[in-house]
Amino acid sequence: MFIEKLSIEHCRIISQLSIDLSSNFNLILGPNGSGKTSLLEAISLLATGRSFRSRSIHSVVQNSRNSTIVHAKLLDCDGYRKSIGVERGKDIQRIRVNNQPVYQLSVLAEQLPLQIITPESINLVMGSPSGRRSFIDWGLFHVEHQFFPLIKRYKKTINQRNALLRKGNFSKMEMMFWNQQLIECGELITSIRKSYMSEIINLYKIVIADTVTGLSDLEIEFEYRQGWKSELSLAEAIDKSLDRERIVGHTVVGPHEADLLIKCSHGRAKKTLSRGQAKLLSISLFLAQLTHLDEIRKKRAVVLVDDLFSELDRDNSEMIFYYLLKSNHQIFATSTDTRIESVKDGSIKLFHVEHGEIREEVLGKSREESLS
Repeated sequence: MFIEKLSIEHCRIISQLSIDLSSNFNLILGPNGSGKTSLLEAISLLATGRSFRSRSIHSVVQNSRNSTIVHAKLLDCDGYRKSIGVERGKDIQRIRVNNQPVYQLSVLAEQLPLQIITPESINLVMGSPSGRRSFIDWGLFHVEHQFFPLIKRYKKTINQRNALLRKGNFSKMEMMFWNQQLIECGELITSIRKSYMSEIINLYKIVIADTVTGLSDLEIEFEYRQGWKSELSLAEAIDKSLDRERIVGHTVVGPHEADLLIKCSHGRAKKTLSRGQAKLLSISLFLAQLTHLDEIRKKRAVVLVDDLFSELDRDNSEMIFYYLLKSNHQIFATSTDTRIESVKDGSIKLFHVEHGEIREEVLGKSREESLS
């Protein structure tokens, strides 16, 4: 699926717009503060029900308005059309797919797989383990049908087991029941994650060889750490950790404690790489994941790339740009760099944004799309 037509009302600086989009590459140019990222944020609301910039929906809704509304017409490769609409505001959450009400945000993600690459995506390398687990689990949500119900079951198990640990005076039978649930879910999640990351790492090596420069000499290595000592089974790790868990009041072993350790020739990547190198490595992993989604699973994603060229040298900027351009995914990329306007490719739609108004360039002509 890709977004064929997009309508937005009252999203930050954007008052109103309706635009037709490229199924391949949509390039959004304009100065800082012009509304480029607000357009990406509206697409994020459409695909996830949430903003990728703020946890508070209040900051997304335009001043003096009660809600923001995003609507899109989708089209798949077989010509099948679908509509999605999302309205969010304080105490307002309305979602419709083909004019039918929907009550779970996960339904949106199933309809429109969304990947987001921003300057903060550097945290895939530099940030906490939770971000790397989220990276892995995003891919698995879209390629393994059993993964979403499995991870939901696992989280419920952890919550129930933690409640027992906090209570303190639990029976042996109660803890045995939740331990068994933890073992069954935890070992399967770990197996699925390891298999998936093996495929992603192989594709990463291809991306590095074909796309970017400056990383191959760093001898990047990856190690999936499962969340308990590798020489122990999960059952053994749970048994050995119980005394500590009674003290701290929560489960300390399992895939919720997993991490993807990234190392280079000089040590831990997060401690030794420059910001530019870390961003390049992070983007390369995202590209490998998108390639996996397309080539292995034959699925298209909508990809939001905010501030495409920041902290990258010109050679890598161009190579990543053309890698995205050649992909089968629908790309929305923002930039302040007007040099890219000179790119000649019929699959690109070029939009200029300023003061919340958008101007689309069409075959050398300009057409005003009012956003006010």
